Amino acid sequence: MPAISIVLKPSYLMLGCYAGVSILSCMALLLTDIPIIAKMLLVSICILLLIYIVMRDALLLLPWSWHKLEVNSQGELRLVNRRMQVFTLSLAESTFIHPYLTVLNFKGLSGWKRQHSVVLTRWQVHDLQQFRQLRTWLKWWPHTSDSKAHDTFVA
Repeated sequence: MPAISIVLKPSYLMLGCYAGVSILSCMALLLTDIPIIAKMLLVSICILLLIYIVMRDALLLLPWSWHKLEVNSQGELRLVNRRMQVFTLSLAESTFIHPYLTVLNFKGLSGWKRQHSVVLTRWQVHDLQQFRQLRTWLKWWPHTSDSKAHDTFVA
């Protein structure tokens, strides 16, 4: 039984934030003094990336979207994707912790479809008490820099 278990849910607030940033980026691209073909190409790439990121991180629809986050009593951080594949990961020093937003950055990830970070908000979790416990664990647990948990896949 994990000490901390957080089941993620889709976040329409994150969808709105991603969409707002993408719209502003597209507007900035359209105002630049570059050829119209390059503008349209860059705006198309921005829109395609928005669709991918929203489906992966905000709506959690893709098979490699994270579904659950667990921390066991030994302090191992495990992420479970929608395929129910379990990954034991080690945190990078750049992990950001705030009551409304937590960004988990990982070390040692490789591969094209691997996410190097997870953005967690209060609106994405089912149990706010578990989210508070995770933030406390992230802040006070002695994370070692030479951890053996570099991108371990558990079937």
